[in-house]
Amino acid sequence: MVAWCERHGLTLLALETDIDHIAVCVSAPPRFSPALLANLLKGHSSRYLREKVPRLKAAQMEAAQVWNLCMQAHQAARQAHTKWPGRSDLQKATKGTFALHSQSVQMIVHAFLAKVETTRHLKPTTPKMTYPWKTKRFYPVMWPAQAVSKEGGRLVLPMGRGRASIVLPIELPEKSGACTLVWNTGFELHVCVEVAQAEQAPGGTHATVDLGEIHLAAVSTNTGKAMLVTGRGIRSLKRQRHQRMGKLAKKQSHCTKFENEVGSLFIGNPHGVRHRDTGRHHNQRMALWEYGKDSDYLTHKAKAAHILSFTGSERGTSSQCPRCGHTHQPKGRVWTCRACGFTGHRDLVGSVNMHQLAYGSQVMFPRSVTYLRPGPSRRSRRADTPQRCLSESAAQPLLMEQVPLGTGHTVDGAQKPVTL
Repeated sequence: MVAWCERHGLTLLALETDIDHIAVCVSAPPRFSPALLANLLKGHSSRYLREKVPRLKAAQMEAAQVWNLCMQAHQAARQAHTKWPGRSDLQKATKGTFALHSQSVQMIVHAFLAKVETTRHLKPTTPKMTYPWKTKRFYPVMWPAQAVSKEGGRLVLPMGRGRASIVLPIELPEKSGACTLVWNTGFELHVCVEVAQAEQAPGGTHATVDLGEIHLAAVSTNTGKAMLVTGRGIRSLKRQRHQRMGKLAKKQSHCTKFENEVGSLFIGNPHGVRHRDTGRHHNQRMALWEYGKDSDYLTHKAKAAHILSFTGSERGTSSQCPRCGHTHQPKGRVWTCRACGFTGHRDLVGSVNMHQLAYGSQVMFPRSVTYLRPGPSRRSRRADTPQRCLSESAAQPLLMEQVPLGTGHTVDGAQKPVTL
């Protein structure tokens, strides 16, 4: 690095290394822009590392050849209007041809066919989708769990019969499985580790989740408890994703599991709101709303806790009064019924009404709700959280505020908060 800097007229002031990156402080003439400096230093270090580990580079180049062969065979079949090659055809064409373990070659074939199948399903609705056509120079090398062996603090990755295995001085957990060699400004080994799942659900409580763009989730149960998770801070951070990704991850790390002895969970699907075109600003907010990831995250966590989870349409749940059934389109965050005078949080109204759709029974509107903000604790002054809805109890834990949402209800200060 010092010689490279001197060669380009740069002065290396400081250099510190970590496990996966290097921090460099360089003094440069005004003609060097920050982007040019980054390209010079990262490009040099990338070439240097690839030259130091030629076997890893050669393995990824060999994996790319497997992908290219599959791509060329599929492309030729499309152009000739003949039957597309399937799994058996591609495995037969790649068998014993490449300097890789046979199961590594099969995993690349499976990944290629998965890409083709995904494109085939999306192409009718997304015409810009294209089948694989670009020739690759490098491609990740994958080993299934049965091909990986751990021997005395070493990881042995086989490269096929008659070829030396790749041996790495890495001690992996006992339940580790498949491995993938990738390049991310440096070689990385991604390892799948099995996580123990719960054998039974923690309880039999029914819960519904109303996903929202402003409030990420409004959760209600048939035990009279509820919870709101606001997403204003996260939505703001997503607009500055590249500059503030660290803060976003820190806010998301505050989430913990839902402790209310839930046995089944219904997740509302807000696809109708996402696909409605109501202006440029609304469309931008909808594009930033990753409700699909939120739904997948809830499904994954529910499965790990042995909680039955299912999804369905939530159409009309946010426009119906949970007390008298009167329907109208609300404005703002506070839902006020024009017929009976009921007031409550708009998103929580949608979650409560989902119990009728999911479980066939209507529940009472929650007497109190735990208001949880992923992020540093602060007192809310937002228009959607008026002062009359905030508890002044000093005994309440950080990041949680109990909010009375039903008309005439009072906050129970001894209520155990629902955590997420």
